[in-house]
Amino acid sequence: MAMIFVHSIWIALLSGSLSTLLAQGTSPQVIHLVEPGDTWRALALQYGVSEDVVRGANPHINSRGEPAIGTEIVLPVDDPLIENRGLLIRSVKAGLLELSTLHNANPWQLALINDFRSPYSPHLNRPIFIPDGETIPRELPIGFRSLELSASPILPGQVIGFRAQLNRPVSVTATLADVRFAVPQKEDRVIGIAGTGAFFPTGNHDFTVAVEGFPPWVQPLNIKPGIWTYEQINLTGSAAAIDQASIREEWERLSTVWSMVSPEIRWQATFRLPIDNFLEFSSLYGAHRSYNGGPYSSYHEGLDFSAYGGTPVLAPAAGIVTLAEFLYVRGGAVIIDHGYGVFSGLYHMSEVLVQPGQRVEAGQVIGSVGSTGLSTGNHLHWDLLVGGTQVDPLTWLDRDLGCWLLEGIGTACDQGDVS
Repeated sequence: MAMIFVHSIWIALLSGSLSTLLAQGTSPQVIHLVEPGDTWRALALQYGVSEDVVRGANPHINSRGEPAIGTEIVLPVDDPLIENRGLLIRSVKAGLLELSTLHNANPWQLALINDFRSPYSPHLNRPIFIPDGETIPRELPIGFRSLELSASPILPGQVIGFRAQLNRPVSVTATLADVRFAVPQKEDRVIGIAGTGAFFPTGNHDFTVAVEGFPPWVQPLNIKPGIWTYEQINLTGSAAAIDQASIREEWERLSTVWSMVSPEIRWQATFRLPIDNFLEFSSLYGAHRSYNGGPYSSYHEGLDFSAYGGTPVLAPAAGIVTLAEFLYVRGGAVIIDHGYGVFSGLYHMSEVLVQPGQRVEAGQVIGSVGSTGLSTGNHLHWDLLVGGTQVDPLTWLDRDLGCWLLEGIGTACDQGDVS
């Protein structure tokens, strides 16, 4: 029996949703993966237990801190099959009477459910629970009907995306620690895009959403440790002669390009690989690197494809070419602005076949594989940047974040056959 119980726990921990753990002689428990809006109060309401019980089962170093998004918590419940459904609304203006009228609810019943003496009691900005039998109760930013993250948990080097629906169109901003999201909006829908970078600190960071005219909403978001490969690279000839000053000068120039945020999303379809024919991924994003026997003091900022010289290089998605030239470090280079701070950089090419200002479509030939700049052999390097930060292109592709974000603002996305 003990072995069966351990197996049940293992299956539950692997699951990306709620998992009920029951064992003979133990109290019923639920292992819950925290999502945006899963505050202690919201979880207590959802599972029909007191907030003190929920907090007591999950000791927190900060008595005022909320559960961190992307972590798992334990919920001791009397019946793990019972889950309450309803809206959890925080309003700085409407009281119980107004909310009961808006949602066609009995004001005295609302007062009883929310521990008020009467519908006339001041709510002091407390969230009000309104049963509806359908909605998972969550404390979301004021004016939000839903808030969804692109992934949980989050690892360093990944894009963090969110999408939400609002009660009405209103200006929204968002940050994670000191990283600012690009926040495209379309009427009552909003999405957010930000990059963490391979060296983004692990642990809990404040995820803050500010709605115009209201206090900011804050909940911790957990960043899990990344798992990286290690590479020793020996540079010879002209590649070995490239100095740090040249690397820094080129980086500063390109940072100006990457910092631009175009006011439109230029892609309309799933992103694709920038090459059809290649031998292997010769270096993954985030690989820690040692050059000529030195320390592992840098990391690989993109994804390398080993390929024969002259192999066509393709645009990963639609966009505007912002740079097309030969650089000292990156060799034959093309940078494409896909819109709202999302860029692709394709480097070390033997020839460049597009011009700055030109619009390109997904799959269009933009150059040829080569070994120019700081390179030890024929290959294509693909940088994917979000908000000026290099992120893992494979994670973006695997999760089809291009379409996931477009769908968040109600825009159709072509998910046809891509390489």
